[in-house]
Amino acid sequence: MMVKRAIFPLTLFVLSLLISFPNCSYSQEKRGIEERLDAIEKHIIRLEIKMEEGQKAVNQRIDGLETSLNKRIDDLHSFMNIMFGFIMATLIFVVGAIIGLYRRFSRLEGILEERKEVETREVRLERQEREIGELREIVKGLQAKIASS
Repeated sequence: MMVKRAIFPLTLFVLSLLISFPNCSYSQEKRGIEERLDAIEKHIIRLEIKMEEGQKAVNQRIDGLETSLNKRIDDLHSFMNIMFGFIMATLIFVVGAIIGLYRRFSRLEGILEERKEVETREVRLERQEREIGELREIVKGLQAKIASS
């Protein structure tokens, strides 16, 4: 009977042990999961910090590129202004040269026309001088005939 009395408490003890082991493993598992979650959370925080630092670096690089691009655009704008001024100056020079040549040629045409008029007058004067010379010869010949008669 003694054995019978010991079986009941012994079974209760064994059952309580069996029930407590899963609880212990569950709490240990729960602690392990919490530790893992804490580690993951710390890792995520480190990643967020690295990401923020990377974002700052990218923003600084973008600002540097933006500054560089703005400088290049300003340089290009200045170059285009210089080229526009050069082209305008060249156009003004060419137009001025064309106008000057036109005036010169129009003056030359006027001078050539005047020269032609002067040459025709000279030809007329030479002809008239020859005619006058011939008339003088005729008059001298007539005077000589009149004087000899």
